[in-house]
Amino acid sequence: MSCIPSPDVVESGRMPTVELLQDVKDRLVQQLNEQFCTNSRYLVVPFGSLVRGDATPRSDIDLGLAMALSGEEWKAEAKYMHYQRLTPNIFGFDVKKMAQKMVGEDGPLVEANYIDCVSQAKDDRSAFYSIRSSPTTYDHFGFFARDPRIPMQQRELYASIQREIAKFSQTSRPARERDIAAYLAVCCSRHVFISNSVAAITAGEIENEGYHILRKLAGLAKTFQNGDGKREIRDCFTNTRVPFFVELLGHFDPILQFGYDIEEVIAECLGIESKRQQYETFVRERGEPMIREAGEILRLVKRHIDQRTLLDAVEDYDREGISNMVVPERFFDKIPEWIAEGDNCFTVSWAVVGNEVILSRPYATYTHGAACDSRTGEPYKRGIGWGDKYWWPKTINRRRMNGHGSYEIDLRQSPPTLKSEYAFRENNGTDELLGRAQKAVETKLLELFASLNVAYIEPPPKPKPHSFW
Repeated sequence: MSCIPSPDVVESGRMPTVELLQDVKDRLVQQLNEQFCTNSRYLVVPFGSLVRGDATPRSDIDLGLAMALSGEEWKAEAKYMHYQRLTPNIFGFDVKKMAQKMVGEDGPLVEANYIDCVSQAKDDRSAFYSIRSSPTTYDHFGFFARDPRIPMQQRELYASIQREIAKFSQTSRPARERDIAAYLAVCCSRHVFISNSVAAITAGEIENEGYHILRKLAGLAKTFQNGDGKREIRDCFTNTRVPFFVELLGHFDPILQFGYDIEEVIAECLGIESKRQQYETFVRERGEPMIREAGEILRLVKRHIDQRTLLDAVEDYDREGISNMVVPERFFDKIPEWIAEGDNCFTVSWAVVGNEVILSRPYATYTHGAACDSRTGEPYKRGIGWGDKYWWPKTINRRRMNGHGSYEIDLRQSPPTLKSEYAFRENNGTDELLGRAQKAVETKLLELFASLNVAYIEPPPKPKPHSFW
């Protein structure tokens, strides 16, 4: 995670180099494994930008505590781990103080953090919950396991950690959606207005929010490519067929550019007292717009989560047209029987899911000219599933449904006449999409009933009831 150093750090020249961070990382891992991980149950491993190879002087040292514990061992240690994981300590070893001690108290400021890669403790109220149980951790170690630049022995270690994470962290799409919602709740608490350089630490956390959210969304959308660095994550959202991606990049690119620009300003002002004002001005003038862009990313994602449309928003499909019509099997099973009984009208429901239209089987049969409901004036309808007017097959994902409706088919004429009973927009549906869907449904229904080889025969009129008056 990148930080925004305070003006005092920049003025005093206490920014570390990438080479120094790499050296401290290696020494930390070795010392912790020698002093703390004395058995095969625990192992401290590095991860993050220093392993990925895209670290900058603003990067911190990321360490993971991998644990291979049996169920009984988890019961014995879960409570202790619950408290330990909320601190920077690994069982009493403060990794941040250890890292700083390695370079000297007056040396460059070095940030070091750790997470327990495999945790069974579940505390929804903890700000660290979304990190500990996040499917993103599973993805992150998976990239290291497949990175050819990393030695084979180290890759095998990352692969084993990923397998352990899979035992405790769900990676399904609903689980990823819940993880994003939990992370958003944490992010919203950070958004404070930056009015001076004292708030630079908070601004640094906010700078990373957009990256972490996009990384989680890439896992949800399954658009990962060759890694999860900032540049690679940005490349996951260049598909212009997905409007949500275009919106996100419109706010993420300024944040990304802010990161590049502040590193240039730091390099220019580092250790020069007379340039403190220049650095403070940059953080103040460019930091506020960066925070607003990060807030817009939160707002966009939260809107889809609140409306339960996030899964549809990240799907890649043609939102301008209907590409496929799904007709259920045995569509005409009951039609001949109903026609023989004198029924001449049927109802078919439809739903737009992505760029597909899914049809129901015909239902709600009735005969024109039959007795009518005295209150509504409509004929009594019978047959299968009048309650199926609100028809949703199990295959339909309601969160991806953009519209639905139904048609009434009257077979007394050839070709049959169609009447739209209703059509409603859902989620991200538009009136234009509903119009295209209705036209496609009409065409398909006329085609289907034109292929029906059963001719409708008008039933003889029923005798009027005898009257005594």
